[in-house]
This record gives sequence, C-alpha cells and structure tokens, in this order.
Amino acid sequence: MLRELYIRNIALISELRLSFKEGFNVLSGETGAGKSIIVDSIGLISGDRGGRELISTGSETAYVEALFDMSEALIPYFEENGIPSDDSVIITRELNEGGRSVCRVNGRMQTLQSTQFIANALINIYGQNQLGEILDRHNHIELLDQFGGEETKSLRDKVSKVYEEYTVIKKEIERLNISESERARMLDMYSFQAKEIEDAGLKEGEDEELRKRSQELTNAEKIATYVNNAYDSLSDKALSYLGNAVSALESASRYSERAEGIYQAVQDAYYVLEDQGFELARLKDGMYFSEDELNEIEERRHLVNSLMRKYGGSVEEVLRYYDEITKKLTELENASDNLEILKDRLEKTEEKLEDASQELRKARMRYAAGFENEVVRQLRDLGMENSVFDVRFTEKGYSKDGTDDIEFMITVNRGEPLKPLVKVVSGGEASRIMLALKTISAEKDGIDTLIFDEIDTGISGRMAVTVAEKIASISRVRQVICVTHLPQIAAMADTNFFIEKLSSDEKTWTTVHELSEKEKEEEVARLSGGSITVNALEHARELIAEADKKKKA
Repeated sequence: MLRELYIRNIALISELRLSFKEGFNVLSGETGAGKSIIVDSIGLISGDRGGRELISTGSETAYVEALFDMSEALIPYFEENGIPSDDSVIITRELNEGGRSVCRVNGRMQTLQSTQFIANALINIYGQNQLGEILDRHNHIELLDQFGGEETKSLRDKVSKVYEEYTVIKKEIERLNISESERARMLDMYSFQAKEIEDAGLKEGEDEELRKRSQELTNAEKIATYVNNAYDSLSDKALSYLGNAVSALESASRYSERAEGIYQAVQDAYYVLEDQGFELARLKDGMYFSEDELNEIEERRHLVNSLMRKYGGSVEEVLRYYDEITKKLTELENASDNLEILKDRLEKTEEKLEDASQELRKARMRYAAGFENEVVRQLRDLGMENSVFDVRFTEKGYSKDGTDDIEFMITVNRGEPLKPLVKVVSGGEASRIMLALKTISAEKDGIDTLIFDEIDTGISGRMAVTVAEKIASISRVRQVICVTHLPQIAAMADTNFFIEKLSSDEKTWTTVHELSEKEKEEEVARLSGGSITVNALEHARELIAEADKKKKA
C-alpha cells in the first residue's frame, strides 16, 4: 500500500507530505483547489509523462517521492536487476525545466519503463482518462484472463512460448525461401568473395605489421643515422663518464650512507645503459635497406587495404566477414534440405500452437460464463438492473495470447440489442461499468493500492450511496484513495483529507490536511449543499452514521 507521498514544486504545491492509511481514503475540496495535482503527482511516480508545465512558477525543478510497502511479486525483479529490497519501495521522480526526468527506485536510478513496471505492480489509477482503456476492446482479453487467474496465466504462457518458437521458424523459412535464380546469384557472389579472401591468406594484425615495416624501410637511412649517433654518444662518452661517477661514488659510500644510496642508483643506471648499448649495436649492425622488400611490402599493403575497403575496416573484420559468408554458402548449398527440415518443424510446431490455443480458448470460455454473471451482478448492485453483459469470442490468426479476439458487449436497457462496450455513451454508466469490473478484479490483480479519480461523474442521489458502498467493499481487501465531490462517498471514508487553495497578495498555493471527525462532518455538509448550515450538518451526521452501519454490516 501507499504509505507516504511527498510533493515539492508541483503546480501550486510548494511542499506537501501526506500519510495515507489502510482502507478507504478520500480527498475532497473546492473545485479548482488542486485535487488533480495530487493525482498527477502520483501519476508521475507511476511513469506518466512529466512536462515542464508541472513545475511551479519560479522553480527550476519539481520532485515527487512515494513510499510503498514491498510487494512479493516485485522481489524477483529487484534481485534480478540489482535494486536493494527490504520491506518498502521508495519511488522518486525529479523534473527540470529542460524537460529531463530522473527516476529512482530505492536510491537506484531507473529508466522510465522500469519505473512504470514497478509502479504498475503497486498502484492502479482509475479516472475519466482511464475509462478509454476499460472500454477499448483490445484490453478485454486481459480483463478476462485476469478473472481466470493462474489457469489462464499458465495456459497463456504456454501459448506464448510455442508462438515464439513458431515465429522463429517462420522467419528462418522466409530467409531461406528465395528463388533459384537469386540463390544462384548469391552462391556466385559469396563464392567469389570467399575465394578472394582465402587466396589472400590474411593474418590477424597483419595490416598494422605491414604499416610499421613499410615505415621502417621507407625511413631506413634516417633511422640508421640516428641510431649510429646514439650508439657513438653512448659508447664513447656517456658510459665512460657514468663509469667514472660510479667509481667515485663507490669510494664516497664507504664514509657516507647518503652517498651509498646515490651510488646504488647510479650503478643501476650504468648497467641499464650498458645493456641498451649492446641493443643499439645489434640494431646498428642489423640495419639494411632493400628496395625489393619495400616493393613487396607495398604490394601486400595494397592488397590488404583493398580487401579491407570491400569487406571491413580491419583484417579482423575481413576475417569475420569470411566466416559469415562461408556459413551462408553452406546454408545456400543445403537450402533445399534445410527448407524441408524447417517446414516439417513448422508443421509440428503449428500443431502444438493450435492445440495450446484451443486449450486456452476452452478455459477462457469456461471462465467467461462466470465473468458475465459476476459483471451483471455488480451492475445490478450499481442500479443497472436491466443490464445484459456478454463476452463475445471471434477468431484471429496465431498470436502470443492465442487465437481469440474478445470484445465485451452490453445493453443496459431492456429490449435493446447488445452493443460493444465502447458504444456506452453516458459518463455515469461508463463509470459504473468500470467500477464493476474493478470490483471483480480487486481480489485477482494483486495490486494493493487503487486510486479512483472522480469516477463518480454523472452519479448522484441513491446511486451515489450505492457507488460509495461498492468502493468501500473494495477497500476491505485493497487500499483505496478516492478523489470525489460526492458527500455520500466522503461519508463512507475511513480517512478524509481536505484540499484547499490559499492565496496572499504575492502568490497562490494548495494545501492538504487530514480531517478530524468534526471537520469531516463539516466537509460532508459542504459537499451536500455548499453551505455549512445546521440542517446541512445534521444531514451530514446522518450520512456518516448510515455509512458506518454499512461498513460494519
């Protein structure tokens, strides 16, 4: 569940810390007070887009931090991705004026995609913006499979695994399934290229070795002059002078410890230079220039460079390319045999995929009947007594989630034909349908915190009480945070928060505070009629007392 929410420099909120409770939390306030800012802030840590327009005027950055209880479902993901895990999850999101966004989970920087994945396992937000997701037929299969629980999940995983194998084989067949003329052309091309590289007899690192040897031969005369000068200077002068210094320091070291240290260092230097003198002598004696060798080297370099221009930027890349085309040659030479093998594998895999898809369909159809009955029951509880709900199955091609194309059909009026769920026009009806579906999935999806953002649009009177009771029933198994303008819902809450917009001569800001019992009565009264009169307060107390009875029943 969501324990704490901290907001800094988001819109009209300069700094705010909220502690949410278990059960039913309600946020209410005047229109325009900033209720949407709270939901937008929670949306930010859930991975919603964060534009610079959310940053408070005059601030360079905005920051949101949320503290959740750890979900067992996330522990393997945290371990796999090196995220520290204990009893809690802290998600932070920082925005700056340049449009950059930084996400962290338990102190570790995360991509927006990773943050979304983690947040989606902890919290779900439902509001007018999310109604489209519920109505969209492409999401209906997910809702039904969620109702099916572990059985449909297991069968769907099985289909997905076989489908992946099936697509890999199909792609391989498409790659090999070329015309005879194209195959002959590719065989000629790869054969020529392979022979050209084979005949060259390339060796790894050869290009660099040739470059160095060419440089030596081209500059042989200069090198010889420099080496001779160095040898003469070292053997005739440097070693002689250094030898005298060693001898003198050896004598001094008999009387001075400091001189002894210098003596050892100079003696070591003498031996090093003596060894290098021998090396210079060998280099000097071995220096020669051969025009024939230089010509051979340049011809070889020309060949190697030509191959590198054609097949890669280095000898190693040319040799890698050679390995690739020899494999392709083998494939092309055996293409007919390989195609037959692959087609046989595809046929057998398709049979497995068909069987797995049919098994998944049978399970879905079994669960569909129970799902339909449960949706209708929930809708009747929500005042839609004449509702008829149907899960319509059609067939599509193979996919990772089977061959079923599922769409929810509904009618809410007696005598009217079933229509796609997306055709539901009334905002109040759409909100109640979403609430019915969420009530059903509350015990299935494993999400601990649900946020309802003014889904009571178009609802009033007795129906508002019914909706309040339905949300309260969800709060018995999940933490619920609800933004509302209805007194019936506010009365049903376990914890109430009041959102208020304040202003001075210089600025305007939004505050939120938890209401006492007395303040709750006043807020319910305000929501009921706008003015906190004696009659409004009495009505508020009646609403709260009735709500308490319902919650205890």
